[in-house]
Amino acid sequence: MELVKGGRRAESATYTVDEVAGLLGISRGVAYQSVHDGEIPAKRIGRRWVIS
Repeated sequence: MELVKGGRRAESATYTVDEVAGLLGISRGVAYQSVHDGEIPAKRIGRRWVIS
């Protein structure tokens, strides 16, 4: 996800699993499995997984 700040595009500091799936061109299920397997490093905050 990109944010426009001061006329420049900045990347997000964190991504959701769905966003990472889209960026990597993989399915949502494969992305979640990769998070659970530790292939994609992520942290759980409440009920959400976030990826830096």
